[in-house]
Amino acid sequence: MTAEAVEEVQAEIEAGIAAIHDLIEQAENRIAGLEAAGVDVSELEAAVAKAETNVEFLEADASKGIHNTPYARAIIAATKAMLEEALD
Repeated sequence: MTAEAVEEVQAEIEAGIAAIHDLIEQAENRIAGLEAAGVDVSELEAAVAKAETNVEFLEADASKGIHNTPYARAIIAATKAMLEEALD
């Protein structure tokens, strides 16, 4: 893999992680509003906890997704889908 290809993959993974961080922030804001209204937010809280674990795993990988790119992509896609569904 060329240095340019490595940088492209790392940028893609970093962008995916940033998108998950944005979704987590949206979910946390939604949780605060729903809790204030007395709504059960346990499912949304569970989704946020799983997403945070996945992000921590991805961020701990010093290769930024290079050492197992398909797995990093799969984690990002699944985490984004989970949070998007929870936010609907």
